[in-house]
Amino acid sequence: MVLLQLIRGADSSRFLQALAIWSVGFWTIRGGGILIDSQWSLGFKTVHTALMLGTFALIALSMTGKTTRSVR
Repeated sequence: MVLLQLIRGADSSRFLQALAIWSVGFWTIRGGGILIDSQWSLGFKTVHTALMLGTFALIALSMTGKTTRSVR
């Protein structure tokens, strides 16, 4: 959804903010739980850490307001 909004350049900042807040909350709780829990393998932790960091990077990109279109 974030990538679609970035590509389209749509002005739906309220939706993006809600999605970003939910994503940060989800990955903070779920990702933190995965990293702390000794039940999970190193590979599982690595994959989910990469997913978490990727999500945070997309959120940062979406909140900067940069789009692929050039504005004149």
